[in-house]
Amino acid sequence: MKNHLKKVISVFLIIGLIYTSAPITNVKATSSSSPLIQTTQEAQQAIKASLDSYQPVNTTSSQDIKSFLTKELIDTQKLSVFYITTFDKTDATVKADGSILLTIEYKIQYEASFSSYTSTLVIDRLSDTEKAAVTVENFPDDFFRKYLSDQYDKTGTGFITINEVTEINIQNQSPVKNLKGIELFKNLKTLNCSGTGITVLNTSKNTVLETLECDHTNISALDISQNHYLTKLNCDNTNIQSLDLSKNTNLNTVNCSYTPLAWLNFGGNFIRNVTIQDSSIDMNVSGDSFNMKDAFAGINLDKVHIISGAELNPATGMVTKYKIGTPIIYEYDIDIVDSLKNSLQVTLNLHMIENNASTTQLTPATGDTSHLFILNSLLFMSVGALWFSAYKNRKHAQK
Repeated sequence: MKNHLKKVISVFLIIGLIYTSAPITNVKATSSSSPLIQTTQEAQQAIKASLDSYQPVNTTSSQDIKSFLTKELIDTQKLSVFYITTFDKTDATVKADGSILLTIEYKIQYEASFSSYTSTLVIDRLSDTEKAAVTVENFPDDFFRKYLSDQYDKTGTGFITINEVTEINIQNQSPVKNLKGIELFKNLKTLNCSGTGITVLNTSKNTVLETLECDHTNISALDISQNHYLTKLNCDNTNIQSLDLSKNTNLNTVNCSYTPLAWLNFGGNFIRNVTIQDSSIDMNVSGDSFNMKDAFAGINLDKVHIISGAELNPATGMVTKYKIGTPIIYEYDIDIVDSLKNSLQVTLNLHMIENNASTTQLTPATGDTSHLFILNSLLFMSVGALWFSAYKNRKHAQK
């Protein structure tokens, strides 16, 4: 019995020795199944490989590279965290390449401190052969098309080189009504369309735009969220009722006076020169309440402070207890840093419009009009009966 027990113990000891003497590389293989990088050298190789596969252009922003590296390094669990601490870009031209100087601070697993990686990306020089035909299809407005021909097609070829269009100045050219076609000009840096007859302005494709002057026009909306390089904006004397500048971190001059703004958002940006005047808006209402969120899309009710003339329910957006002839006055927090004016005062001048039920057009929700046929038939029968009764009474009176 003792001999048998000794044999069993010996077997277990041998198994234990085999297990504990297994190659350490197997343990590393198990832990390396996680793609997290373990050394600084591996991290820099991974960052370099990712950046080598990225082709920047003039419109490339720090956010673009951040999004790309997040997919390449964070989503794949190669790095735990990184920051772009330096982003210095020189645009490419038709004569020379451009560049982006990057410094990336990153942290790898189990490391307490950040490491740094610096790289320079090359922006390929611009092609000088990309052209646009000066046609009614590309530029529908006759006057705008003539301006482009005069400025950028002086030899009369019928084409303009797209990359050469960096400035458009049609100030006080009131016959210009339509700027369709400016989306072709990727290098446009200055646009002055003040005093023109335009009612719509779309600069979403002009991503390197630095100066925009659209004052004294009839535009009622302005989205400049894609114009990250914008430093100057002049949109006074327009019909714009809302303006979001939270994405325009490079702005240093803004003028939006004499404009019926219901809300304005600077997004906490520091802007050196700001010109704002209190706003006055004429507004039609048809009852004893209205919803401010419906009246002014995008407004943040938490920033609205009613001073007089009504009450606001910030949870629902409903405005009540107002009187026609008594304006509603509220202040709106514009979220601007280091400015003498931190709020916009808005006056709503209410005008009552009658909601006449007799003129309301009925439209069946289901699209079924059979009940309208029945109503029309009954109406016809009623009119016929009245006519017949009147005719009978007249005959009787004649007798």
